[in-house]
Parts: sequence; C-alpha cells; structure tokens
Amino acid sequence: MGFAPKGGATARKEWYDRNPIIRSMDFTSVGVAPHGDTIRASWTVATGKKAFIVSVHAGVTRQTAATTAGIFRAYVKVVGVRALDALESGNTVGDGGFGGVGYSGFAMAGDVIELHTADSSTGGTCAYSVGGSVVEFDA
Repeated sequence: MGFAPKGGATARKEWYDRNPIIRSMDFTSVGVAPHGDTIRASWTVATGKKAFIVSVHAGVTRQTAATTAGIFRAYVKVVGVRALDALESGNTVGDGGFGGVGYSGFAMAGDVIELHTADSSTGGTCAYSVGGSVVEFDA
C-alpha cells in the first residue's frame, strides 16, 4: 500500500525531473608557460536553480623541463574550497598527476564552481586538463 499526499496535493517531482539541463566546462591546453594562479573557467548556479555535481577532474603533465622547478597544478574550487587538486613538483618530462571525482554533491543558487591552473616554476612548459559537469534543475 502506497502513501498519498494529504489534501489531494501532488507529490513534488524528484530533482532530475525538474527541468534538468546538463552543463559542463573544460580547460585543456598544452605548452603553457609558468603563471600565477589563474581562473580558466567559472560557473555560478542561477537564481531559482540548484545543481547536482556529476563529476570533476584535474590533470597536469610536465612537457619541457623548467630552469627551476616549482609546483604546477590544476584544481577545481567549489564554493571557495578546493574540491579536487592535481599537483606535481617534478622536473622530468612526463611528471604529473590526474584525479577525478564523480557524484560529489549539490550546489545551491549563487554557488560558484571554478577551474584553476598555476605553475610556480621558472621556464619549462606544462599541459593542463581541468573540468567538470553538473545537472542544473529548478530549485
């Protein structure tokens, strides 16, 4: 026997049935010279919406050796907090790291998701891949 809402009201639809829209962002680049912390993409959950974070990923690879090696990284920030960080400090071509997280939570209206890269080395180049996807829906 099932349960019916009181007063003849209809049950609220599940989040995935409330006008869902898949949104994704990605930054991929090779041959990138050293640089300070840089926001490569950002997205803000719209007013009257919520978002289910489907996945985020971040990866870095040293492409050419640096004169002086520093930390190079790609990371995803969710509401001001690093949710995923791929970082490396090696100076051998091919050094790097990659990480990914799936089904990681909800974001509310006004919450911001950002993709970042940084490299504190002197000289050399790196390849970066950082991104994510969400399902935005009516709150």
